[in-house]
Amino acid sequence: LNIYYIVVLAWALIYFFYSFYNVPWGDCNNWWNTEKCVPEYGCRSLNETLKTFYNTSNLSQHEISNFNLSLLPTNLTLCNENSTQAVREFWERNVLHISNGIEEPGSIIWQLSLALFVAWALCYFAIFKGIKWTGKVLYITALFPYVILLVLFFRGVTLPGAGNGIYFYLAPDFSKLSDSNVWIDAVTQIFFTYGLALGAIVALGSYNNYHNGIVKQAALICILDSSTSFFTGFVVFSFIGYMAYEQNQPVDQVAMSGPGLLFLAYPSGILKLPGAAVWSALFFLMVILIGIDSQFCTMEGFFTALIDEFPRIFRRKYGREIFIFIICFLSYLIGLSMTCEGGMYVFKIFDFYGASGWVLLWLLFFECIAISWCYGKYFSCDNF
Repeated sequence: LNIYYIVVLAWALIYFFYSFYNVPWGDCNNWWNTEKCVPEYGCRSLNETLKTFYNTSNLSQHEISNFNLSLLPTNLTLCNENSTQAVREFWERNVLHISNGIEEPGSIIWQLSLALFVAWALCYFAIFKGIKWTGKVLYITALFPYVILLVLFFRGVTLPGAGNGIYFYLAPDFSKLSDSNVWIDAVTQIFFTYGLALGAIVALGSYNNYHNGIVKQAALICILDSSTSFFTGFVVFSFIGYMAYEQNQPVDQVAMSGPGLLFLAYPSGILKLPGAAVWSALFFLMVILIGIDSQFCTMEGFFTALIDEFPRIFRRKYGREIFIFIICFLSYLIGLSMTCEGGMYVFKIFDFYGASGWVLLWLLFFECIAISWCYGKYFSCDNF
């Protein structure tokens, strides 16, 4: 999980740094753009102009071709099913340099590999000194995203169309309950959100006092985590509602899942906001901080298990620092496979077969069996 999850942070770092260059995914004047590129909202604005001119909501290609092209600042030949939006070309051609398939791995993308290195460096310096140092880092990485969330929330709910997005978020569709993929996605989300089956909760909990109120703490964690996730939904869907309003489309056609939501939908949504670069930088800074939190917490679970198993090695001077550096560096080298031109396909393989859905469900199931039946419930209660 640590090897592939941190790649998302590398993508977010690239978007964060590009946010200071006046969000270049908003136009087609960059080296990565093709002849089929159209500015975000460009064709939609053009079609609305044509509808107004003809006083009809349905235009045929023949009517469009007969329109006086001298009146249009946009090349009409680009506005068809073969055109690609600027935000997608930025994502696929500049960030990913995506190839035609996994059989074409291509070369390593230097800016993506550099961003991955920076992400691993941030993670290393957050955990290399031990749990006390990590706790101090958490005051920043865990609390500051809430400040950004509040800022984005108040900005999002004041946008036109935000109400439609929030209604789409809250209105249930009970017919989806019969879809097994919905349940798998829900389980995956819970596992990721709570850090289950990854050792992070057990590792961090091992540093508590023996007489800690574990039931109250567990309940508090669940309440805070679920409340944060629920509140974040208002932030995300308020911007999605604004996107649907600007694009004159239903909300369900704008909403995306997975990387598309982070790196296509949101960057597209903020383009028409005043100060788009600021909102973009704030959003991706929040993603980076939250991602770093999850990353070094799961890594702490791995390191804590080894440190408890081989205490003599880590008692040596700089033993912990050197060991963590080696693991981070080796993980970085493995992760380079996802920074190639075919890296997105490798990422999807890791995601589907290694760290989501049924994989995590069965992993947690066998963990419970191992602790309860193999190790013994009475021994586990004495130790934990």
